[in-house]
Amino acid sequence: VISDAVSSRIIEVIDSRRKDYLSNYFENKTEFSERNQVKYFVSDMHETYRQIKRKFFKNAVYIVDRFHVIRLFNDAITSIRTKILKNIEYGSKPYNYLKKNWKIFLMKRSELLKKSFVDDETGVVYNPTIELDCCLANYPELSKAYFIKNNFEKESETEYSYIEARKFVYKYINLLESIDSYSLQKIAKTFLNWDEEIIRAYCSTEYGFRLSNSRAEGNNSRIQKLIDISCGLCNFQRLRNRVLYIDKNEKREN
Repeated sequence: VISDAVSSRIIEVIDSRRKDYLSNYFENKTEFSERNQVKYFVSDMHETYRQIKRKFFKNAVYIVDRFHVIRLFNDAITSIRTKILKNIEYGSKPYNYLKKNWKIFLMKRSELLKKSFVDDETGVVYNPTIELDCCLANYPELSKAYFIKNNFEKESETEYSYIEARKFVYKYINLLESIDSYSLQKIAKTFLNWDEEIIRAYCSTEYGFRLSNSRAEGNNSRIQKLIDISCGLCNFQRLRNRVLYIDKNEKREN
């Protein structure tokens, strides 16, 4: 789904994201002058998209979607947590906590601090960060991944200039490289591979806000809902026409 990152309107629905198909589409079904007017190109870190951008949208600024940057940290935390589970006693209290509360490790700490739980046995109301911090104290690698991710998220809320965003991103690259952890060093390598695109993700744009794929993902969800309530749509062309028709006639708030 190709979406306008500002208005969220659907521009086109294409039936494949394979490199050969996308190349053929942009080469034969779009005008050179039209492609040159594209100002920003936002996607996840799929190498095919980078190749398509370089070939057909040379004037556009390439931005990596911020959700996929945070996902790198979430994947690292999950990988470290899974490794710990494999090396501790099955069914033990630490095992059960790590297994059951996987969502807590991925939540923003600021959001977690607002929550409270009731102990089923004692009825005592407590903040989940207390038990979480006790767990993290026993696993240094997991603790480092957790707090680095939360610090990164907190600092990334600021809208930076290009120079400030570059300093911000490279500060974390240097930090991640310095830690003896395969999962965290893997993030650093990805950051280095996509450094310019990630830096641009945290910069202000001419529209007065940072661009992301959130509106495109919203369109994906709406299309999936259409497929679900239709019990499937086997003919792609009919699906495309229906999606474009609905989108064209839908009223949206700015």
